[in-house]
Amino acid sequence: LQKMGIDDNSPLIKKIISNAIRYSDRTMNESYLLLKSQKDFKKDNDYNNYEALQYIYARSYYTERKVDKQYAEAFDFWLSQADKYWQTKGLMSQAMIALALHRFGEKSTSKEIVSSINERSFSSEELGMYWKENESGWMWYNSPIETQSLLIEAYNDVLNDSKSIELMKVWLLKQKQVQDWKTTKATAEACYALLRQGGDWLESNEQVA
Repeated sequence: LQKMGIDDNSPLIKKIISNAIRYSDRTMNESYLLLKSQKDFKKDNDYNNYEALQYIYARSYYTERKVDKQYAEAFDFWLSQADKYWQTKGLMSQAMIALALHRFGEKSTSKEIVSSINERSFSSEELGMYWKENESGWMWYNSPIETQSLLIEAYNDVLNDSKSIELMKVWLLKQKQVQDWKTTKATAEACYALLRQGGDWLESNEQVA
């Protein structure tokens, strides 16, 4: 909502957000300490799990809220894991990593990720821009609509590529036309992608006859 310019400054909302951020930082610090306590732990190994990816992505919306010193080591570890091992993850996760790294200042890697994603894309006049690997599955990260929406956000924030974004919107709307967006979460993600990134597809210049 903040990204859409709808900023609720009520004390309750501020408190909820602050509590959520502190809880996330504390929880992921606990996960790091548990991992670090294992005998075979080595910082250079791949521990790039999905919980950590969702954490750094969500946390990237609040870069102005600095991580407390007591949690800084854990945060830096999870962010460095995403930076180093992004190639081991799927399409949705890579889009989340690119966005998080970009917002936290790691712009070189974020552009490398989106460039890699771009090389795997396909385009057609009918379907727009899409990815054959973006298929449905049983896992949360196998959601084509949510994945496409995240990719639109990544192309907008990392590359500012309006041409590709408009083509990606075509694919997103085509899915709604031929079937549906499956879940309320996917629908919210799709609406966010359509309304925030690229041109205004709700604007109409047609005159009433």
